[in-house]
Amino acid sequence: MLRIGASSCLLGHQVRYDGGHKLHRSVTGTLSRYFEIIAVCPEMEVGMGVPREPVDLVGDPLAPRMTGQRSGRDWSEVMQRYGRRRAAELERLGVCGFVLKKGSPSCGPDGVPVRARRGEAPGARRLHAPPTTPPGAASGLFARELADALPLLPVEPEDRLDDPSVCGNFIERVHAYRDWRECVAEGPSMSRLQDFHASHKLTLLAHSERHLRLLGRLLAEPGNDAPENVAARYGGAWMEALKQPATRRTHTNALQHLAGFLSARLDRDNRQRLTRLVDDYRLGKVPLSAPVALMRRHAAEHQVDYVLRQSFLRFPAAWDPL
Repeated sequence: MLRIGASSCLLGHQVRYDGGHKLHRSVTGTLSRYFEIIAVCPEMEVGMGVPREPVDLVGDPLAPRMTGQRSGRDWSEVMQRYGRRRAAELERLGVCGFVLKKGSPSCGPDGVPVRARRGEAPGARRLHAPPTTPPGAASGLFARELADALPLLPVEPEDRLDDPSVCGNFIERVHAYRDWRECVAEGPSMSRLQDFHASHKLTLLAHSERHLRLLGRLLAEPGNDAPENVAARYGGAWMEALKQPATRRTHTNALQHLAGFLSARLDRDNRQRLTRLVDDYRLGKVPLSAPVALMRRHAAEHQVDYVLRQSFLRFPAAWDPL
């Protein structure tokens, strides 16, 4: 079973500073059906204990410090060292995604408030915030170390997962990240990259035709780049493409492409049935899993290897987003 990580409080663990939790049903309900979830509480794991003094991010949003609200004790170096070590452990455990607690000074992926230091005018550091960061906000310290160590890892704050389309996209990105890790596990080579691309063409088409073309050109014209450099560029663009939401229209486009590979092998009745089922999906009458299941059956029966190897036919089996 695929593994993801999650902030412990979202699983109902009583690890917050006041001894409470932030149980979240999208994590304990939806995601737990598809993944083994590894609980992580950075503040507990660095020895802060429960109950404990709350901490804040203070100072420069580009390089905030984590300090106790009353004592001013600085936990920054401890948390940063822990974050680097824990990220390496999670990678060894095969974690392929992470759900982080929104707004947490340790776990918040972005938008965590950063207050001025004592004696400093409020907002004094805010002019230094990067354009993508709200003034006076930053990532939690553990979240930042996790992102630095595993930049392609799918990450979401828990509140976004209440949207079924976002939750479905996260599930798909976790599978995509697993596939990418397996592709490069033995070291990148151009042949492995080309096989990976051939198996994921329809997934790319459903998410971003622009990325499909871009990655095709990257592999067709690598120039003098070493395979590891090509792989680094491919991996970043692959995970970026999966962030683009697939829609009923783009899924229909991918289904029609696959139907084209099958149609010559089918008799008239089966060809018409498949066409009708794809159109029913386009019109919202049936779920995506219906035409996908029929295509898998026809591809297996007629041994259409190109269709059988498409990851597009696997993802809906785990999650039917539309």
